[in-house]
Amino acid sequence: MKRIIGVLVLVSILVSNVFVVSAKKEVHEVNAKPHENSIQIKEIDTFVPLLSPSERIEVLGLIEEVEKNKSAFIDKSIDEKVVRNQIFEDDLEIEKLERSIKELESELNSLNIMPMKKEDIDALFGRNLSQEQIEIMSEPSIPNETNYVRFYPVRSTYSYGGTSYEVLEIIATCSGYKNTKLQVPFQTYETFIMFPEGNYSSSEFGDILEFASALGEVTVPSAFDKVPLLNYVAEIWNLSTYFNSTHDQVVDGLFRARQTMSYAYVREPGTNWYTHMQSSEYQWGYYTFTFGLSNGTAESVTVNFEIESDNFADIRKPVRAYYAGDLTLEKYKCGSMKIKYDGSTRETFSMPYYSEVTNIPGV
Repeated sequence: MKRIIGVLVLVSILVSNVFVVSAKKEVHEVNAKPHENSIQIKEIDTFVPLLSPSERIEVLGLIEEVEKNKSAFIDKSIDEKVVRNQIFEDDLEIEKLERSIKELESELNSLNIMPMKKEDIDALFGRNLSQEQIEIMSEPSIPNETNYVRFYPVRSTYSYGGTSYEVLEIIATCSGYKNTKLQVPFQTYETFIMFPEGNYSSSEFGDILEFASALGEVTVPSAFDKVPLLNYVAEIWNLSTYFNSTHDQVVDGLFRARQTMSYAYVREPGTNWYTHMQSSEYQWGYYTFTFGLSNGTAESVTVNFEIESDNFADIRKPVRAYYAGDLTLEKYKCGSMKIKYDGSTRETFSMPYYSEVTNIPGV
């Protein structure tokens, strides 16, 4: 049973309005001298296609769909067996996910948006390569999973103050890993004990269970469901059977989350330099609560979640900051996820935040 408690509408973040401001400035004033956060990519025009605002919306939506389908495929084919000790029998659903992934990737490829290899990332940042190699970067091809992270380059335009700026976004996502317990960049897998084995009454499960998030590293009121834990038990157990059993009760938990980072670089007309202006984050995953008895009998409930940082994958803010001459790298974070019960925090889960692509382990 799945319960959706957060919805990300990634494609709603872009508008193509031209903002009118009174300040006047020379177009090349800010970028006359490359900033320390800048990178030069001579062949970016052939390396990554330039998308219109509407094409960018389509591409970001497709990337999100691809990653969600791949995550679902891994969860269905691996987690059902390893985590919940069940055999997943509906092979048709796995086949359906496989077909969907292939169709979505084919659609991305038709728009010339393909994941980059580690070598492409090295070329993008000019590390360990000669100048000649940097200048003749070839079009990337779909790689095998590399460093557990998949990179999508998205280059588009955004007009502000009478100037059409180019924005290069590097969308970094978890590429998945078959061993669900291995901790790798952009995903986490943690188990916890909600209630240790003991003889509990239904009243002890009657307090409010809350899923809280910390956006911008500041704890805010939860936007997610706040319901009695007993409600979840009632969905899968007859309460009199569960609490009046001759066996003790135990509640185990699993937290599984994946991460997407958006790195936004801005370039003004007439230059080869992109300046890294913004990093932002999105997380999605699920909690699984297993309500068991000491005789080994158990049933599970899964609760899905999605959270995003302020300005996630928003190209308007970095362009406006660039126009104003503020080249400070802005870092927007989701912060930690928390499980609260009866008002107190039971568990806290945090994912590493990589403010720059080159900080990602293995890159």
